Amino acid sequence: MRKILYTIILYTLLATHQQTTAEKGDGLIGKPAPDWGKLRWINSDPLQLNNLANKVLLIQWWTAVRPFCKHSFAALHELHQLFTQEDFLVIGMYHPKPSHYKTLDRIAKTVNQLGVKFPTAIDIEGKILQKYWLDAKMYNQSPSSFLIGRKRKIRYIHQGDGYHQGGGKSHQQCQQDYKELKAQINKLLQEPADTTTQLTVSEAHLGKLKPDTPFREDRIQQLFPNFDIVKDTSSTEGELFPIFRIRKNSQDILVINPTSDHQHIFSVEIKNKIVKNELGANLGSTYHEVYGNQLDTNCSPGVEEQSGKVICFALGSKRIMYVFAGKWHGPDGVLPPIEILRSWELSEIVWKP
Repeated sequence: MRKILYTIILYTLLATHQQTTAEKGDGLIGKPAPDWGKLRWINSDPLQLNNLANKVLLIQWWTAVRPFCKHSFAALHELHQLFTQEDFLVIGMYHPKPSHYKTLDRIAKTVNQLGVKFPTAIDIEGKILQKYWLDAKMYNQSPSSFLIGRKRKIRYIHQGDGYHQGGGKSHQQCQQDYKELKAQINKLLQEPADTTTQLTVSEAHLGKLKPDTPFREDRIQQLFPNFDIVKDTSSTEGELFPIFRIRKNSQDILVINPTSDHQHIFSVEIKNKIVKNELGANLGSTYHEVYGNQLDTNCSPGVEEQSGKVICFALGSKRIMYVFAGKWHGPDGVLPPIEILRSWELSEIVWKP
């Protein structure tokens, strides 16, 4: 009988501990922060998690009818101002309650009345909050704050009553929570940023691009978190088509071109020496260094925008092509003699999935 009673007590304590842990969200610490996809933004251009790599993010879900949400706004603005020179960003996620608060005009009016200065998105049905909690029983609990580290992982969660400074003895818990949150932000900002920008091209991949990678902005952003992604247009024979420029310090690193249906990647132009070639030749290499003193049978004169250049397949490759450029006054459409070509330099590498 005692053994049965002991087992019941132990099971009850374990269940209570598991429930408390779940309510605190401890099981989510260290897990990747979910993307929030396409949302409506009130006072900011649309933001994507993939574009905020190396920033520490404080994501606060709030609703206008909860007093604790309103009390925390002063603290959010203080943190927004305090760390304005750091890699830190406050993001508001408005979770409207009740349903009549869901019109865009009503939400925009509420945001303006509260003087919200930081970027704020609208999580109409609380679906993004549910993704973050990973549990339908918990997602409806707002306000909720998630602190995201530089590597896009959840590092700290605050749930329930607000946090702020001041307010007297009756607000001691809120004051303590504010100090804890501020300390956590400082801690995460001290962690080194991921500044890795080294890219490698091979027959199988270019960086994290693979032959089956779709020509889609969100996917490209995810694969190049430490670069700027610029959506642009180019043309061939007078026909415009979209391209993505992968940039660093205002310089093109890659230019990604689509297939005719704009669904897949047709080619990627490598524009910068930051990209290393596993086959050996890199931008600036001479034709002689790559192919020796003979005209390679896989070389041909360039056409259209590559006119006046020479394009060769890399030795042993079906996907990597080299574009050589140099001085020559011969006719277009003809390969220059080896005496001229041998000193031409590799100006561009093209990877075709």
